[in-house]
Order: sequence, then structure tokens, then C-alpha cells
Amino acid sequence: MLENTIRRQALAVGFELHIYKPVVPEDLVKAIAQVMSKAHCASSFQR
Repeated sequence: MLENTIRRQALAVGFELHIYKPVVPEDLVKAIAQVMSKAHCASSFQR
């Protein structure tokens, strides 16, 4: 329950996502790829 509240708060203030600790390396790599993909799409759209 607390984890969901923290996640919602992080998203509400503008974070792209929230990763819980302890961080699983594979989850971190996936999260980075997801954010980078969104950034790439956004920059391609602006051109």
C-alpha cells in the first residue's frame, strides 16, 4: 500500500517512473531503455 502511494507521488511530481529498492539490475536496464525510448520518440517528433 505504501509502495503505491510513493509511486503515485513520484509520478505526480513529474518523474517518468519509480523503481523500488533494492533495485534488480535487469529492471534498472529496462527502465533506462524505456525512458530513453520515450526521449528519442519525443526528440524525433520535434524535428
